[in-house]
Amino acid sequence: MTHNCVSNHRLGDAATQPWSRMVTTHDVYEQAQAQEGWSLQYDQMSCGKFSGQVHLIQLPGVSLVHEGANQAVRQRGDLSDDSYLFALPASTCTTAAMFSGTTVGQHDVMVGPSDGLDLCSPANFNLIGIVVDAELLTSLWARIHHVSMAAWVSQQRVVSI
Repeated sequence: MTHNCVSNHRLGDAATQPWSRMVTTHDVYEQAQAQEGWSLQYDQMSCGKFSGQVHLIQLPGVSLVHEGANQAVRQRGDLSDDSYLFALPASTCTTAAMFSGTTVGQHDVMVGPSDGLDLCSPANFNLIGIVVDAELLTSLWARIHHVSMAAWVSQQRVVSI
């Protein structure tokens, strides 16, 4: 695999240390592989030369990703074990994305467990994603809401904001 790595910065040597990486990709295989530690399969759904980018930031218990591509793409797979995904569109597209069979509008958030991801995105789509370890999210939820985490968070769904 070859990709143009714009930035690959690790702070410290331990796996729990924060790091950041920005990658420019030239096909969907590179796009999937650029997301270290996740088991993803990407399929290009539109014709033409592929161009994409992935910017990852890893913090203890949280992964942040800003991802985009010039072609329509279907993403399937699993992110970090025992974690939850929160993602939102970061671009204005005339064609909506589909998350687990549900249309994603400009003012929607994709929420759910990080396994069994299924996202179909239109050409020129960008998203911002936050993947949070389940233990961290459960702890934060209890501290903020003083109750157990809501059941709807454990289902892949689209939430309007």
